[in-house]
Amino acid sequence: MNKMHFKVGLFTAASLFLAGLFLVYLLHARGFFEGTFHLNLAAASADGVAPGVPVVFSGIAIGSVTSLGLNDSGGIVIRAEFLERNAKWLKENSTFTLDKPIVGGAKIRVESPDLDAPALPDNSTMLLLTSDI
Repeated sequence: MNKMHFKVGLFTAASLFLAGLFLVYLLHARGFFEGTFHLNLAAASADGVAPGVPVVFSGIAIGSVTSLGLNDSGGIVIRAEFLERNAKWLKENSTFTLDKPIVGGAKIRVESPDLDAPALPDNSTMLLLTSDI
Protein backbone atom coordinates (compact mmCIF):
# COMPACT_ATOMS: atom_id res chain seq x y z
CA MET A 1 0.00 0.00 0.00
CA ASN A 2 2.83 2.40 0.85
CA LYS A 3 4.44 1.77 -2.55
CA MET A 4 1.13 2.60 -4.26
CA HIS A 5 0.89 5.95 -2.42
CA PHE A 6 4.41 6.81 -3.55
CA LYS A 7 3.56 6.07 -7.21
CA VAL A 8 0.34 8.12 -7.05
CA GLY A 9 2.19 11.01 -5.40
CA LEU A 10 4.98 10.84 -7.98
CA PHE A 11 2.44 10.81 -10.84
CA THR A 12 0.57 13.78 -9.32
CA ALA A 13 3.78 15.78 -8.81
CA ALA A 14 4.96 15.05 -12.36
CA SER A 15 1.56 16.02 -13.79
CA LEU A 16 1.51 19.32 -11.87
CA PHE A 17 5.09 20.07 -12.94
CA LEU A 18 4.28 19.43 -16.62
CA ALA A 19 1.09 21.51 -16.41
CA GLY A 20 3.05 24.41 -14.87
CA LEU A 21 5.76 24.09 -17.51
CA PHE A 22 3.12 24.15 -20.26
CA LEU A 23 1.51 27.25 -18.73
CA VAL A 24 4.86 29.08 -18.62
CA TYR A 25 5.50 28.08 -22.25
CA LEU A 26 2.12 29.46 -23.32
CA LEU A 27 2.70 32.73 -21.48
CA HIS A 28 6.13 33.06 -23.09
CA ALA A 29 4.74 32.33 -26.58
CA ARG A 30 2.06 35.03 -26.13
CA GLY A 31 4.67 37.63 -25.10
CA PHE A 32 3.63 37.88 -21.46
CA PHE A 33 7.23 38.22 -20.26
CA GLU A 34 8.24 40.58 -23.08
CA GLY A 35 8.48 44.34 -22.71
CA THR A 36 5.98 46.69 -24.30
CA PHE A 37 6.32 49.73 -26.55
CA HIS A 38 3.85 52.61 -26.24
CA LEU A 39 2.76 55.05 -28.93
CA ASN A 40 0.48 58.09 -28.74
CA LEU A 41 -1.58 58.98 -31.80
CA ALA A 42 -2.99 62.50 -32.15
CA ALA A 43 -6.32 62.50 -33.98
CA ALA A 44 -8.96 64.99 -35.09
CA SER A 45 -11.75 62.52 -34.31
CA ALA A 46 -11.98 59.34 -32.25
CA ASP A 47 -15.11 58.15 -34.03
CA GLY A 48 -14.90 54.37 -34.43
CA VAL A 49 -11.89 53.97 -32.16
CA ALA A 50 -12.17 52.07 -28.89
CA PRO A 51 -9.80 50.12 -26.67
CA GLY A 52 -8.93 46.87 -28.41
CA VAL A 53 -8.92 48.25 -31.98
CA PRO A 54 -6.01 46.52 -33.76
CA VAL A 55 -3.01 48.30 -35.24
CA VAL A 56 -2.01 46.41 -38.39
CA PHE A 57 1.13 46.39 -40.53
CA SER A 58 0.85 44.64 -43.91
CA GLY A 59 -2.41 43.03 -42.76
CA ILE A 60 -0.92 41.57 -39.57
CA ALA A 61 -1.98 42.86 -36.13
CA ILE A 62 1.13 44.15 -34.35
CA GLY A 63 -0.53 46.08 -31.52
CA SER A 64 -3.79 47.44 -30.20
CA VAL A 65 -5.36 50.58 -28.81
CA THR A 66 -5.29 50.60 -25.01
CA SER A 67 -6.98 53.90 -24.13
CA LEU A 68 -8.38 57.18 -25.43
CA GLY A 69 -8.13 60.57 -23.83
CA LEU A 70 -7.77 64.30 -24.22
CA ASN A 71 -4.61 66.34 -23.94
CA ASP A 72 -4.35 69.74 -22.19
CA SER A 73 -5.53 71.63 -25.27
CA GLY A 74 -8.57 69.39 -25.86
CA GLY A 75 -7.03 67.31 -28.64
CA ILE A 76 -7.66 63.59 -28.87
CA VAL A 77 -4.88 61.22 -27.84
CA ILE A 78 -5.11 57.53 -28.68
CA ARG A 79 -2.67 55.33 -26.78
CA ALA A 80 -1.53 52.10 -28.45
CA GLU A 81 0.63 49.32 -27.09
CA PHE A 82 2.94 46.94 -28.97
CA LEU A 83 5.24 44.10 -28.02
CA GLU A 84 8.87 45.17 -28.32
CA ARG A 85 9.48 42.66 -31.11
CA ASN A 86 6.81 44.40 -33.23
CA ALA A 87 8.05 47.93 -32.57
CA LYS A 88 10.73 47.51 -35.27
CA TRP A 89 8.06 48.16 -37.93
CA LEU A 90 7.31 51.63 -36.55
CA LYS A 91 9.63 54.18 -38.16
CA GLU A 92 9.87 57.96 -38.03
CA ASN A 93 8.47 58.16 -41.57
CA SER A 94 5.55 55.78 -40.86
CA THR A 95 2.01 56.92 -41.56
CA PHE A 96 -0.91 55.86 -39.38
CA THR A 97 -4.36 55.75 -40.98
CA LEU A 98 -7.68 54.94 -39.34
CA ASP A 99 -9.70 52.61 -41.60
CA LYS A 100 -13.43 52.41 -40.89
CA PRO A 101 -14.97 49.98 -43.38
CA ILE A 102 -18.70 49.78 -44.00
CA VAL A 103 -18.72 46.17 -42.83
CA GLY A 104 -16.44 45.06 -40.01
CA GLY A 105 -14.53 46.82 -37.31
CA ALA A 106 -12.17 49.74 -37.45
CA LYS A 107 -8.41 49.29 -37.57
CA ILE A 108 -5.36 51.51 -37.61
CA ARG A 109 -3.13 50.79 -40.61
CA VAL A 110 0.62 51.45 -40.42
CA GLU A 111 2.64 52.07 -43.57
CA SER A 112 6.41 52.35 -43.40
CA PRO A 113 7.82 53.11 -46.86
CA ASP A 114 11.46 53.00 -45.74
CA LEU A 115 12.27 50.25 -43.24
CA ASP A 116 15.84 51.57 -42.96
CA ALA A 117 14.59 54.84 -41.43
CA PRO A 118 15.23 55.51 -37.73
CA ALA A 119 12.90 53.72 -35.32
CA LEU A 120 10.32 55.60 -33.31
CA PRO A 121 11.27 56.20 -29.68
CA ASP A 122 9.04 54.82 -26.94
CA ASN A 123 6.09 57.08 -25.96
CA SER A 124 6.39 59.18 -29.10
CA THR A 125 3.41 60.98 -30.63
CA MET A 126 2.37 60.62 -34.27
CA LEU A 127 -0.52 62.02 -36.30
CA LEU A 128 -3.43 59.69 -37.08
CA LEU A 129 -4.97 60.23 -40.52
CA THR A 130 -8.52 59.19 -41.44
CA SER A 131 -9.34 57.39 -44.67
CA ASP A 132 -12.55 58.31 -46.49
CA ILE A 133 -14.55 55.57 -48.15
